Amino acid sequence: MIRLALRLDALASGGVGLALLLAAPVLDGPLGLSAGTQRVLGLFLALWAPLLLALAGRPSIRPGPVWAVLVVNVLWVLETVVALVAGVFPLTGLGVAFMIVQAVTVLVLVELQWIGLRRLQQV
Repeated sequence: MIRLALRLDALASGGVGLALLLAAPVLDGPLGLSAGTQRVLGLFLALWAPLLLALAGRPSIRPGPVWAVLVVNVLWVLETVVALVAGVFPLTGLGVAFMIVQAVTVLVLVELQWIGLRRLQQV
C-alpha cells in the first residue's frame, strides 16, 4: 500500500509540476497565478516526484522517510488553505478551483500514505 501511495503522489506531483513549468505563461491569465510563481511551484513538484519514486523503489521502506513525506504533504495542504483564505494570490475562479482540487488530491494521498505507514509499522 505504501509503495502505491508514494507512486501515486509522484505521478500527481510530477504531472502538475511539469504542467506548471511548461504551461506557466499560458496559465497565468486563466489561473491568476503569476508565471513566476507557477514555475517555482512546478520546479518544486518536478524535483519532489523523483524523490517519491526513489523512496517507493527501495527494497525496504523505513517509517522515517514516510513520516517526512506526510509532513511535507500536510504542510502543502495547510499552506494552500492559508493562501486561499488570506488571498495571497489574485486567483481567478479557475485558480481557486485548481488550488482546492490539488489540496483535496494531496489530502487523499496523505490518507493513503497514513494507511500505508500504519501497515508498514505493524510488520
